[in-house]
Amino acid sequence: MEACWMKWRSSVGGKNFVATGDVAKGIVSALSHGKDGESYLLSGENLTYREFYRLLSDRCGYRQHITGIPKWILRIAGAVGDMAARIGIRSEVSGVNMRMLSVSEYRAWHIRP
Repeated sequence: MEACWMKWRSSVGGKNFVATGDVAKGIVSALSHGKDGESYLLSGENLTYREFYRLLSDRCGYRQHITGIPKWILRIAGAVGDMAARIGIRSEVSGVNMRMLSVSEYRAWHIRP
């Protein structure tokens, strides 16, 4: 598994994770059976970042170090990254990336039929 290098990651929120094979099947299906002008949403499983990295740890065979980072710290780190970029220091730490990490898109909704 290529992603096994991530030994330390943390954030708040979560995302929807989709297997690449499922995405490929969805694209082929949309191309074969879709209608012009229509949009299709491909989704998988909603996981918090903590759940995702715990799953990754189980699959890769080592213990992850997981900690929560408050949103305000992420925002400050992003501002510092943006200032560094203005003077030519390249980094993945930017305001945009830190805001993306702090988005709580995942909510544990329990919908009853």
